[in-house]
Amino acid sequence: MNELIKVVEQNGEQTVNARDLHEALAVKRDFSTWIKDRIEKYGFVEGEDFSPNLGKSTGGPS
Repeated sequence: MNELIKVVEQNGEQTVNARDLHEALAVKRDFSTWIKDRIEKYGFVEGEDFSPNLGKSTGGPS
């Protein structure tokens, strides 16, 4: 079966990358606005319902 987005198991829970979900749903709003609204609307708690993946910025192309 083909996946729409990659699902990974992490600490016994199935998880997805929010950016992948945003893209698969073809959301017309920018990601940061969309995810902040979802977190607020559904009362998600950091560390419980989601974990931010804060990667180090490379500063863009050189």
